[in-house]
Amino acid sequence: MVWLDWLSRGWLVVVLGCVFVAFLLFVLPQMAERSQSYAAGVGTPDTSLTYTPETLYAMFDAYGPAGRQQYLHGRYTFDLAFLLAYGLFLSAWIGYSFTKVWPTKPDGRGWARVGLAAMGADFVENLSLALIVVIYPRPVIALAALAAIATPVKWILVTLALVLAVVGLLGLLITLLRHRSI
Repeated sequence: MVWLDWLSRGWLVVVLGCVFVAFLLFVLPQMAERSQSYAAGVGTPDTSLTYTPETLYAMFDAYGPAGRQQYLHGRYTFDLAFLLAYGLFLSAWIGYSFTKVWPTKPDGRGWARVGLAAMGADFVENLSLALIVVIYPRPVIALAALAAIATPVKWILVTLALVLAVVGLLGLLITLLRHRSI
């Protein structure tokens, strides 16, 4: 895909990496602190690995009206920006590093799709959860089931993308060491 080629440019990888690190250092701690104000004791669906629709509704019950509004606000502000930050960075990094380490492999940039898939699963999760909060207290089990499926899929894909990013980093380091010793 042409846009994956564009996304994997070195300068863009650096910019996206800086945005991702800024989120990790400055925004993520603030959001974790805010979520503690309404989710202390029951947690959040986004940070859970698995949950059932019943557990999900129990969480939203425990949040109360103000907590649900804070949670909803987080889905369409911070969470949307963060999924773009990590998804685009991981995709760009994987595409860049795999192309540099294995330039003759035609599928090198194809692995970058894992980061995009993680971003897509996270978006489905956030959209489902936001709609549930908007419709609350009326239970929509289909949306709750979709969110309960999207969440572990997101975590599996994020984990795979992080593993691929580390493989790319190690590959680049090994390639650099080999070229320096020649």
